[in-house]
Amino acid sequence: MIGPVLPGEERFPDMSDPYDRSLRELAQRVAVDRRIPLQEGIYVQLLGPSFETPAEIRMLERLGADAVGMSTVVEVVAARSRGTRCL
Repeated sequence: MIGPVLPGEERFPDMSDPYDRSLRELAQRVAVDRRIPLQEGIYVQLLGPSFETPAEIRMLERLGADAVGMSTVVEVVAARSRGTRCL
């Protein structure tokens, strides 16, 4: 998020609950109805591309990470800054 703040944009959106609760509940209901296994967890984005060291893996486990990758977090921050609901 570089440059001037655009109309309707929030520069520092609240990211304490970035994924819309009603969309999550809908996804859970659909998954149950269609017998699709669905789990929730904590995703951590790292800069990468690299393979985490054993020390980094232990740190991420202690922080509560369930999955690690190099994308989606910045996209969710950008979407939330524009008021977009995310799932």
